[in-house]
Amino acid sequence: MNTKKDIKELVKLLNNYSDSYYNKNISLIEDKEYDLLLRKLEKLEEQYPEFKLKNSPTSKVGYKTLDFLEKGKHNHKMLSLQNALNFDELDKFFERIQKDLKDTNLEKLQFTIEPKIDGVSISLIYEKGILIEAITRGDGFVGEIVTQNVLQINSIPKKINYQKKLTVRGEIFSTLSNFKRVNELAIKPFSNPRNFASGTIRLLNPQIVKERNLSAYFYQVVFDKEDNKKLKTQNDVLKLLKELGFPIYQDTILAKRNKIKEALIEYTFVRDKIDFEIDGVVIKINDFSKYEILGETTKFPKWAIAYKFPPEIAITKLLDIFPTIGRTGLVSYNAKLEKVNLLNTNVSSATLHNLEYIKKLDLRIGDFVEIKKSGEIIPKVIKVVKAKRSPGLKKWKEEINCPVCKEELIFSKTKNDQYCINENCASRKINVLIHFVSKKAMEIDGLGEKILHTLYENNIIKNIDDIYFLTKEKLQNLEGFQERRISKLLSAIEQSKKKSLENVLFGLGIPNIGYKTALDLSKEYKTIDLIMDKTVEELIELEDFGEVKANSIVDFFAKEENKKLITNLKNEQLNFEYIEDNFLSKQKKESKLYKKIVVITGTFSDFNRQNAEKRLNEIGAIVRKSISSKTDFLICGEKPSQNKIKKIAENKILKTIKLEDML
Repeated sequence: MNTKKDIKELVKLLNNYSDSYYNKNISLIEDKEYDLLLRKLEKLEEQYPEFKLKNSPTSKVGYKTLDFLEKGKHNHKMLSLQNALNFDELDKFFERIQKDLKDTNLEKLQFTIEPKIDGVSISLIYEKGILIEAITRGDGFVGEIVTQNVLQINSIPKKINYQKKLTVRGEIFSTLSNFKRVNELAIKPFSNPRNFASGTIRLLNPQIVKERNLSAYFYQVVFDKEDNKKLKTQNDVLKLLKELGFPIYQDTILAKRNKIKEALIEYTFVRDKIDFEIDGVVIKINDFSKYEILGETTKFPKWAIAYKFPPEIAITKLLDIFPTIGRTGLVSYNAKLEKVNLLNTNVSSATLHNLEYIKKLDLRIGDFVEIKKSGEIIPKVIKVVKAKRSPGLKKWKEEINCPVCKEELIFSKTKNDQYCINENCASRKINVLIHFVSKKAMEIDGLGEKILHTLYENNIIKNIDDIYFLTKEKLQNLEGFQERRISKLLSAIEQSKKKSLENVLFGLGIPNIGYKTALDLSKEYKTIDLIMDKTVEELIELEDFGEVKANSIVDFFAKEENKKLITNLKNEQLNFEYIEDNFLSKQKKESKLYKKIVVITGTFSDFNRQNAEKRLNEIGAIVRKSISSKTDFLICGEKPSQNKIKKIAENKILKTIKLEDML
């Protein structure tokens, strides 16, 4: 066994899983499998500490923050929680507490039991009763500033009756009923409530956040020790939060050790009746005086633990395996199942991902399989119950031809994936249309998947530009298309023409170009014509823009049919220029400092230098460190630099102003 190599591979694997989960909202592995791999790494590092890596997930809290969001530093590190996957691990937690607390009778200690909400951890900072900043957990020390988005969540108080500085922490999530409502309206449904909440709170458009109706619960306050004397227990914290107007979970249980397992069993029965996703419960010592004695590791507090529920799994029969073709030609395989009840819903199909996944599980038609659904729209097949396999079941073989256009399927270089390379394949073309009208692209309400199929089959829409050739006459003879519905759809299509460049660029479905890349290109080059003219060499000079993406852009716009598509869309008056975010643009343009060069001097009672500069940038000012002939304003605080004051007259500065007059 090569221990050093094993540790290195586990670190790489687990960090990749975490990055995908937190930053891409994609779960590549089940939570239980991740926890088991993490346990394996912890044991290896404990036995061979000399091989432990600096970037090991066992000593990291949280996740890498997204580059396009502004960063904020936590005044107190936001820790994670150690997990207990079963009662044995929970008992070990109590044994460690007893060892560290020595003379304390553990049986007399009280513990709070709160739901472990599957959402996004958030830290809110209040000054003089006003919410001034909201920061995600990030890597524990530094998170993403999402203040404008948090202000759109109705249940979070914007003002509180507390005049000293106060930091409040909790979880942002979507209720299951709200998640269902949003998905019923969505062109492309979101995968699960946690990913939906995580993606929403990190959007650049606060208006969309408001429409998505997120919720929050809070469970912690952080402030200076001298202000903390009145709060002696976790119960006191929850009472204070409630008094200040923060939403808290009302049914928190207070129990002694001998009643905890009983409470956990009770939670497993009621979890399906709660209108939000929980993947376990958090158990904390109620008495704060024990916290300082127990302390914390670099990653976890020693006075709390998260008990993770075992995943709900059902066993059913695999009736068939069938492929579907996506817009890029990628083949995805799916399972047809004997109907089974899972999390109170009847399930008859599941995802199998790709070719490699099926071969790894050695799936055979007729097998009994385990399926899991934890909030996802489509459940997953996770295991074959080989003990129930009938003798003589044949090994499954992949499809050779596309089920739609019948063209031969091509293997990827790794042999793990298959592709239909026929660009005229009906399935590919329909999925291109579905992508184009989706929310992150052109957001055309009324053009759902079923309607697009109908319009495609009736030869009304075959290509993207056909959407903009739609007329009342083409639609009125179709079943279900009454005058009001037609009018609404045509209005939505017309409205989509005003979308910003990044929306249409993303909507075109260029391989390897996601929404963020489309946004980066749009901000940099402003118009579609400038992007189309760029060479590979010019594009790879952009930050985080490699050769693969550059080649994708150049190859896409080199094709005559794509040039023709852009021309047709231009003729239909589609916007192909970058539009600055309307919310920020309006705020900036209303400011007297918009596009003005300013210099700051002195100190400010309500702002530190960093916050002052940040706020000035938000309203469109250009902040410089030194005065020049181009400076428009000098912003003066207390004890300003006399040298800068002197330069005002020398450089004929427009005038000096006070910071509070502008912010």
